[in-house]
This record gives sequence, C-alpha cells and structure tokens, in this order.
Amino acid sequence: MTWHCWKYVKDALLAADLVSSRPKSAWAKDAGDELCRKYGFKKLGISNPYKAPVGAVIVYGGPDAGHVEIRTK
Repeated sequence: MTWHCWKYVKDALLAADLVSSRPKSAWAKDAGDELCRKYGFKKLGISNPYKAPVGAVIVYGGPDAGHVEIRTK
C-alpha cells in the first residue's frame, strides 16, 4: 500500500487530458465530489466496482483518507 492513490489518479487524469487542472482535494474520499462539481464527472448509481464501466473513477469513503482508483479491464 502506498497511501498515494489519489495522487496517482490525479496524475493519470491530467495526463489523459480529462481534467483541465490538478484537483485540489487532499483526501481520496473527497475525489468524487470535486470531480463532479469542478470537472463535469457524473456519479453513477453502481455499488459494485466490478460492474463500473472501464475508465470510471471509483471512490471509496471511510473514517480515514479513503481510496480512489480508475476501473480497468
């Protein structure tokens, strides 16, 4: 575990030109709100991460920083 998941997802989103600037939220669990509010991402009503479409940004909350990842094949 690296504890840097949100940093790496931010890097990937920037490299793919999916966001116009680097997201500023510090915690992974806040990624979804920021991506929807500032960058036009849409929240999907999917609770099973394996059913999310490839390319979806999956955000997990919790009492700590949370976790975020990009869905791949």
